[in-house]
Amino acid sequence: MTTRVQAVRQRLGLTQSDMAEVLGLGLRAYQEIEAGRSKERPAHWRAAEHYALEWAVAAGDPAAVDPRTLELARKLTLIADH
Repeated sequence: MTTRVQAVRQRLGLTQSDMAEVLGLGLRAYQEIEAGRSKERPAHWRAAEHYALEWAVAAGDPAAVDPRTLELARKLTLIADH
């Protein structure tokens, strides 16, 4: 089963080492999460999605962001425009 952080990593084309750094984890700790031997915490996927959002803005590629996060960003834009 793919973890949320693994899905973000794959969408962005990052290595496990890159994603571990994004999350502030050691490589081994990150690999344990992907393997299902360690629990993925909400803080992990929030940090991963935050990074994906920043990456998407810089790259001009909204497809890099989870659809739920993208929808929230669109709603926020509508609110900010008023």
